[in-house]
Amino acid sequence: PNTSPLALWRAESEQEAVSATSELNFVLHNSPIAYYVNDDVYDSTDVYCTAAGNSTNTGISRDSPKRWISEILDTYNLEPGDTIYVDTGIYAPSEPTVIGDLDAGDAVQDPGRQVTVQGSTNTWQGGSLFFLSDDSVNAFDLTETHGIRLRDLRIQGARSGVAVQDSYFIACDWLENRGCEYGVWSSGSSNLVLSHCALADNEEAGVW
Repeated sequence: PNTSPLALWRAESEQEAVSATSELNFVLHNSPIAYYVNDDVYDSTDVYCTAAGNSTNTGISRDSPKRWISEILDTYNLEPGDTIYVDTGIYAPSEPTVIGDLDAGDAVQDPGRQVTVQGSTNTWQGGSLFFLSDDSVNAFDLTETHGIRLRDLRIQGARSGVAVQDSYFIACDWLENRGCEYGVWSSGSSNLVLSHCALADNEEAGVW
């Protein structure tokens, strides 16, 4: 295939009938790759996936979504232009979703060259809600990274809905962050763009 997150190396000897295949996968990235996440229920409210999320799934097709964004980040090396589609449902992680430099996009404010986390557009059914029961935990930690775009996500109960540290060319589109300490918190970062976001009812500030 021209593009695959599960490519393998195969070496063959021309002199002898000997071959070997690598044990570990690597990403063959000639075009953007779509990844999929869903909660543990598949129903008519979903817009991206055709199955419930499960940690044992591959996360690289609509019928095999992972359960958590962090599982995609831990399993694959994301590249510019890739998108993680997060379907309709309630997600209650106990730890922050951390996006670092290994899964960065390009250093531009261009959706086609950034790594995007795309939530559900089915807002009538609640969209993609990240609800944190521990108010000392950030929902999303973007640390020493660049070229990341978060879109169509709802976040409640976190310390910071989105914490951006030492990062640049970060974009947030159509986020609804409520009931956090900070809607968006940033330190040592630049080129942070917020568009069509509702950052309301947060304890300290919508943007800090």
